[in-house]
Amino acid sequence: MLTSWSKRMGRGDKKRTDKLEKRLAFILSGTLTRELQEEASAIRKELEAIAAHEETKWRQRSKDLWLKEGDRNTSFFHRRASKRFQHNIIRRIKNSNGVWVADDEGIQGCIQTYFRGVFASGRPRTEDIERGTAQLRRVVDPSMADELTLPYSEAEVTKALFQMASLKSPGPDGSFPQLNLPFVPGRLISDNILLAFEINHFLNTKANSRQGYMELKLDVSKAYDKVEWAFLEQVLFKLGFPLPFIRLVMLCVSSVSYSFLLGGKHFGSLTLERGLRQGDPLSPYLFLLFTEAFSSLLQKAETEGRLCGIPVCRGAPSISHLLFADDTLIFSEASGESVHTILEVLELYRRASGQEINFSKSSVAFSKNMSETECQAITNDLHIRRENKMALYLGLPSVVARSKRELFAVIRDKIWSRING
Repeated sequence: MLTSWSKRMGRGDKKRTDKLEKRLAFILSGTLTRELQEEASAIRKELEAIAAHEETKWRQRSKDLWLKEGDRNTSFFHRRASKRFQHNIIRRIKNSNGVWVADDEGIQGCIQTYFRGVFASGRPRTEDIERGTAQLRRVVDPSMADELTLPYSEAEVTKALFQMASLKSPGPDGSFPQLNLPFVPGRLISDNILLAFEINHFLNTKANSRQGYMELKLDVSKAYDKVEWAFLEQVLFKLGFPLPFIRLVMLCVSSVSYSFLLGGKHFGSLTLERGLRQGDPLSPYLFLLFTEAFSSLLQKAETEGRLCGIPVCRGAPSISHLLFADDTLIFSEASGESVHTILEVLELYRRASGQEINFSKSSVAFSKNMSETECQAITNDLHIRRENKMALYLGLPSVVARSKRELFAVIRDKIWSRING
């Protein structure tokens, strides 16, 4: 159905454009009567519509949604789409044994083996799921629950669709965890960045105290792909979502299968056992609710005194972690007990939710008053690399040095790279 629709709607644009341009040139070359003027005006409108359609097509294929809407630059989008196509060509692939495979059968086997491993459920134990969600509290009140279970009307769906910006996905209304600050009404993503900046400034200037502090920047491996559905369902239940709504959400999440296409060839398909779909407008918000369980485990450890966050000044609240989607920062006193607590929380969260920390891509930084011996001991216990200071957080510098030009050069270079295609 989609193939026939595509042929009917877009494949004849080039021929139609050539035909219209020739007709317009013929009309303009002679004497213009009233009828010919009206025909020329109609042709111009049709050519404009075809040009807009062509721009939209290449904008979508380029995957660049950052330019201002209405900026017509079809050659730019075409160049970006062609570059993306060339970049995505796979001529060979390395298997799990480190051997390069170039034949179709070998590539198909590698692809299926890899993705089966990613999307196969780890079958978390009920006990771990219960422990991982025990601290969650209801945030959906009865009136919200009643509203979520109301039947959908055609007018409601139409209104939601027409509120969408061009080429964008809708963002839902609702309740989000307080520690995912940018998704709380009245808060901005810059709040997280400013908090991270203040804490990093504290770490880099603290020298007159015996107590040392540390900051962990954690990288979650395949965060969306390894979301265990049983854990997500329990999180939604604990937060107070009504059962009919939970069943509907889980139906959307679990009715997923992927097909593998390579060079136009079908390389098999896979039915998922866990994970959230990339690009689904529902997925980011489900993931935020999912990570609230991790936040609650850290808060519990802090309440029990097993984990102490960082107060940037006297009288300031202690901050133990900042979350933005799968970007996680943990702040604590630099001690053996804190390290043990953090690793314990991460292990429980991994067993219950499927979320694994990639320690090779994670890092730790220490306050200025820590000795080299103390830093090395904690780094060895955590099995992650040490950084003198965290360079970037959410794409912006977390520490401002003297040379602002050098510090923000990475942002300037990224912008120029995008503009130049």
